[in-house]
Amino acid sequence: MHKLVFMALLASAPIFPATAEVTAIRAGRVITDASQPARGPSTILVENGRIVAVNDTAAPIPAGATIVDMSGKTVLPGLIDVHVHLGGYADDPWYAGAAPKRTEEYAVAIGLANALTTARAGFTTVREVGGGQRATIAVRDAIDDGLAPGPRIQTAGTVLSIIGGHGDMTVGINPEIGDALDRAYPQIGVCTGAEGCAAAVRLVAKSRADVIKITATGGVLDDGKT
Repeated sequence: MHKLVFMALLASAPIFPATAEVTAIRAGRVITDASQPARGPSTILVENGRIVAVNDTAAPIPAGATIVDMSGKTVLPGLIDVHVHLGGYADDPWYAGAAPKRTEEYAVAIGLANALTTARAGFTTVREVGGGQRATIAVRDAIDDGLAPGPRIQTAGTVLSIIGGHGDMTVGINPEIGDALDRAYPQIGVCTGAEGCAAAVRLVAKSRADVIKITATGGVLDDGKT
């Protein structure tokens, strides 16, 4: 079986910036359309981090181009994941976020590590749909500014939620503790009614979120899931 090498991992500037203006990737096969057969041996030209041509191997390569030999591999475009949570781990228990070290700052470190893992798995664009408000924005900005490797990220920042819904972080906690947490750390995304939720959207948008995520029902930990 051909090993899969993800084209955009090599071509995308935020992940592996090209050291020359033009990069030529020699591929054994190229998948450009999942519904069509793969191309045979081809040369992919990347200019300023963008793919500009997929040519037959006989086509000339611009002088001075950096040549990447993938002639024994299959190359395909980067993948897209529209639902990720980079600031945590899939096997975390629900209460992991309450650990002393699980601050927003630590979530940035986890997010950057998971972003690199995600990119290496072939995903060059992801949609982050809920995490620490500042943490998810910081991870996105660090990658955009070239400070860390990772996929392009669109982030929702804080999730909007009905009271007692899937995005209400006090759900599933002893009411006395949950109520105390709610008073000490108000959740900007938990809202009721058109005016309240419109205000919450403005607060999330103010933080420079790319998208708005709304959880209008219950979720994992609440009893009614309504």
